[in-house]
Amino acid sequence: MGKISMIGACAMSVILASCTASTTDNSGEYDERAIAHLDLLSETIGGLESVSLTTTTWVPDDVRLSDLYMRGPDKMYIHSVGLHSGIERGY
Repeated sequence: MGKISMIGACAMSVILASCTASTTDNSGEYDERAIAHLDLLSETIGGLESVSLTTTTWVPDDVRLSDLYMRGPDKMYIHSVGLHSGIERGY
């Protein structure tokens, strides 16, 4: 697995974990493309042994600085701080 794939997979994890709002559709239907992407992301992350990185994401009314640490395929920690709001989150 290439370094770019690992970084992309981890960055996507941070983006997904950093989301604070979502739109819910009660129709019971799922976007098959989204499910396929999440399955691929899960497979990619499952193959990693360890990685750590820092990302910056822009969300409405805030900028988040997030640190992501993975040790083994089943241990992940994300610490996210809103630079404008001062809100801290840990996942």
